[in-house]
Amino acid sequence: MQYKFVMFMSWLICHLPYRLTMSMGWLLGNLYYLLIKKERERAIAQMMPALNISEAEARKIVRKSFINLARNVLEILYMPKLNENNFHKYIEIDHLERLQKAMAEKKGVVILTGHIGTWEWLSAAFTLKDRKSTRLNSSHGYIS
Repeated sequence: MQYKFVMFMSWLICHLPYRLTMSMGWLLGNLYYLLIKKERERAIAQMMPALNISEAEARKIVRKSFINLARNVLEILYMPKLNENNFHKYIEIDHLERLQKAMAEKKGVVILTGHIGTWEWLSAAFTLKDRKSTRLNSSHGYIS
């Protein structure tokens, strides 16, 4: 049942304009920030001493983090919409020439990425650019 619900949500998101999807992410992130008090307050309390910032600054960062999380979830649901003709509108790969030069050496290349934005799209981008990508693990990157 959960699988069918997620697949339906993905189908629905894929039929919406991307900008509307990101606007929905902003709305859902703010709603989550307002409704989930326990997690919000825990994040704020942990962030202030860790980053040596004021409560007001921590609240701004946590709100933006919740918005980013909501948008990331919607972007993951949007992934089936990516194809070789449109992915460049959503994904920008900096310094691709460095990757191409390293791959020309035929020794293999490891690409590490942080949890910034929807980093899962990196694999999709390489796959759509005819680069074989194998997931190294779920949190730290890819190997080509």
